[in-house]
Amino acid sequence: MTTKLKTMGYNINRKKVRRIMQENDLLSVIRRKKYTPEAYKRRKEMKDNVPENLLQRNFFSGMPRKIFVTDITYLFFYKFNIFHILISF
Repeated sequence: MTTKLKTMGYNINRKKVRRIMQENDLLSVIRRKKYTPEAYKRRKEMKDNVPENLLQRNFFSGMPRKIFVTDITYLFFYKFNIFHILISF
């Protein structure tokens, strides 16, 4: 809005424009994207490649060492991902 007013010939500060807009309930809510388009694509590919759930949350086994359970934690960073894997029996 400030840029538009400056092109129209008004010399006004952005803070004043914001204050006037806020007083008249004209402020818009702008939400930034969290990730780049490439990161969204990588996350979608990861969701598409999830294997099926064979245990259906039934972790009990009558025999020892028959069912092994793992927990994988994904830590997403700007340029790379870290995977933390925990194996329990």
